[in-house]
Amino acid sequence: MLDPSSLLTPSASDAENEQKWTKILHKVSKLKGDDRTFFESMVKSLRIDEWLARDNQRQLQDNRVLTLGGGNTGKTTLLKQMRVLYAGGFSSDDRTEYKFSIYDNVLDAMLALIKGLQILAIPMESQFQSYVEELIGFAASNNAAPTTQVLPHSFAPPVIAWTDDKFQCHVYPLVKTLWAFSTSIRTCFERRNELPFPVPDCAIYFFNEIDRISEPTFTPCEQDVIRMRVKTLGVVEHNFVIKSQKWTFIDVAGQKSARRKWIHLFDGVSGVVFFVSLSSYDETYQDTLPATDSFDNLDEAADGEESPKSLLLTDGLELFESLLRDPHLENVPFTVLLNKFDLFSTKIPLRPLRQFLPGYIGDDSDVGASATYIRNLFLERAANVDRKVHVELTCATHKPTIEQSLNAGLAFLQEMRQNAALTPRASSSRSAGTIRRGDNAQRGSAHQHSVGSPPISASSSPRPSISGPSGTDAQQSSSPPRWAYESL
Repeated sequence: MLDPSSLLTPSASDAENEQKWTKILHKVSKLKGDDRTFFESMVKSLRIDEWLARDNQRQLQDNRVLTLGGGNTGKTTLLKQMRVLYAGGFSSDDRTEYKFSIYDNVLDAMLALIKGLQILAIPMESQFQSYVEELIGFAASNNAAPTTQVLPHSFAPPVIAWTDDKFQCHVYPLVKTLWAFSTSIRTCFERRNELPFPVPDCAIYFFNEIDRISEPTFTPCEQDVIRMRVKTLGVVEHNFVIKSQKWTFIDVAGQKSARRKWIHLFDGVSGVVFFVSLSSYDETYQDTLPATDSFDNLDEAADGEESPKSLLLTDGLELFESLLRDPHLENVPFTVLLNKFDLFSTKIPLRPLRQFLPGYIGDDSDVGASATYIRNLFLERAANVDRKVHVELTCATHKPTIEQSLNAGLAFLQEMRQNAALTPRASSSRSAGTIRRGDNAQRGSAHQHSVGSPPISASSSPRPSISGPSGTDAQQSSSPPRWAYESL
């Protein structure tokens, strides 16, 4: 007699399974009467069960992750780091091509600051006025010149058709002098959060490296490529093998004008990595902002009809909750990366969080408590829709940090998918955390299970602390943890 429990072997190959069922059906065909009817029905049922089990296993192995978030939050930087970690890095040809994007970054950043002088009513020193006029004239003449694509496979906007001589003769001496000696330019840089357009985060890095960049033999190093700003246009898929598993990361443009196109990407994804720029807590978004970062459109951003402004961080919170509420993503797990901790930690002592988020009542100079408060705002949004999320504090330009954060975040996505495969509704039925309100508790504080290694000082390394208080108010901790939330 056949033993039905021995028939399910979902780990076997497709060919082995076909041979197995052929043999079983041959045996069943020799039976008679009720035995044959019973086992034919049993075999049919077991084949369906096996097919479902194998299909479920294939889906668990098909890791398709959407990287979502606002513009300039670090999504593409993560993908560049992953290319270094899991795909052999950047070829010499790639680096040579990226050199021209770096030239663009240097020019665009200085032009943005020059435009910012006008908007903020900061007078330019008379001795540098000719430098400003020459740089603007160079940009105007080159904007009418032919452009070249960053890379053949890139969806990034084309850049100026640079030559090394153009940069060394027309840009390098002007940018070097203005950055080194113009108090007006430095003042504008310190007040860049007041501008209606972004000054690239990479500006200070490349300004400080201007001598090296201008050398005739300059080839970008790995950190140069990681730091450079290239806007994502359209949808770009990146494939990686991580710990013997295949992952597809889908990078999409984060500007508001591009978000309506996201919905067609939601079907079939196994997880979302949502990016937030911690350092955007004091920066505003204006709807008149152009869809490009080019200098040609800075006048449009500055002179367009005024519209209500909102903090970029607030925009991120609203976007995050709207995605959690989207029915297409109801059972899709989320990892949140609170990025740019390095920039955040330098801003907080100068521009305390309470000036922009009055609900914060901690120490103005406490970087860890400030980061924890922002983390709790996202946790509270998840609790609003009864969702469980994983939150990581990170710095995408620092490879060891982003590698640890990414590994923890992806492990969470896989765990949630596996749990959902066993109990399909589990992912939407558990709370993101238990909100406590006490004398010292901040809005959105939550109990948590801590994971990771012992804490380190926020000022000692770009890698933030990766353990946190358990059973105590998270607002009290000056060392920002790496959080993995579990419902109690």
